[in-house]
Amino acid sequence: MYKIFSLSISAILISTSSFGLTLECNVLNKYSNKGKYSQANLQKYNPSVKIEFAGDKYYVSRCSYETIANKITCDKHKMDRAVVDNFTSYIKLYHFSSQFDLQLFADKSFVENNGRTSVSYGTCKVTKN
Repeated sequence: MYKIFSLSISAILISTSSFGLTLECNVLNKYSNKGKYSQANLQKYNPSVKIEFAGDKYYVSRCSYETIANKITCDKHKMDRAVVDNFTSYIKLYHFSSQFDLQLFADKSFVENNGRTSVSYGTCKVTKN
């Protein structure tokens, strides 16, 4: 799969068979069936997402502070499917068994739907390519 994906003003070529790309994403807003998470809860639990493009495989790690472990822990998922919108160049990643998906937009913003009760929004930055 080859696709032009805009990262701010410059464009890079994502050739999933040629190189890897990692994005670290900060959750700026999170909503659940109980309402919007407070800024205090976002600071306390520090939710984030890491997106890895590795060859023809895609991984999403969802991270947050775990009170029992007293540290930030992550669950890493190999995504089942990736779809690139040909008009907007946004990428949608699906994980079927966990029923969640993540949309990554050309301006490096993202939406993560955990498939059960919450949706997170935020921005990403490239940390490795």
